[in-house]
Amino acid sequence: MGYALVGSAGAVDTGASGGAITPSYGQTTTLHNLLILQVDGFGTATLPAAITNWSIAKQQAGTSCSTSIYYKVAAGSDGQPTVAAVTSTTLVGQLFEFSGGAASSPIDKIGGAAGTTSPITGTNGGVDTASSELIIVCGCSFYSSASGTKTLALTSNNATLTSSTNQNAAITQVYDFAYGVTTSNSGADTGINTFSITNITGAAVAVATFLLPASARIQPSIHTQAVRRASTW
Repeated sequence: MGYALVGSAGAVDTGASGGAITPSYGQTTTLHNLLILQVDGFGTATLPAAITNWSIAKQQAGTSCSTSIYYKVAAGSDGQPTVAAVTSTTLVGQLFEFSGGAASSPIDKIGGAAGTTSPITGTNGGVDTASSELIIVCGCSFYSSASGTKTLALTSNNATLTSSTNQNAAITQVYDFAYGVTTSNSGADTGINTFSITNITGAAVAVATFLLPASARIQPSIHTQAVRRASTW
């Protein structure tokens, strides 16, 4: 038993420029499940503020845009979080609920990147504690003109991602909120944002992984541990 999306993700909530957003859950939340809020900001590089009773996993500013990953362990029947307004910024956010994770201190590794040359790659600052962790990749791209179809694809070196995105449209603000389960822990995970570059102003990507319960984390075998100890003698 590992990480799994509970029910459905909440609807994407898009605010007015300079306005707050209050995304909705896809269902009533369950005690000890992991709640994830992904937020993109367009118009400035100002990062959204902390949210009461939530923790920030990773925030990444780009040129006139930003991307953020918030998390909390559910208390059960949790209220909707509000992301406070950011001056001259349009906020877009989506909520997710996952079962099968650590019930306390769930964050493992984080990374991020920004730029205008596609692709950009956020690399976590170390190897995950175990395989089969939840990986969240949040990305955005911001354009000076809506002319032409915009594309944005989030991928990872260590997971197949499921995305919620508004790409493939003539727009200036492109978001992608993605999640997956890692396939190994042999190297640092990446979050890769591949985007169209015509009229690009800025792009960003944030990545975070979340721990399994302690009982489910894969540990080296007793034999492997003995070999490692012997090699240091």
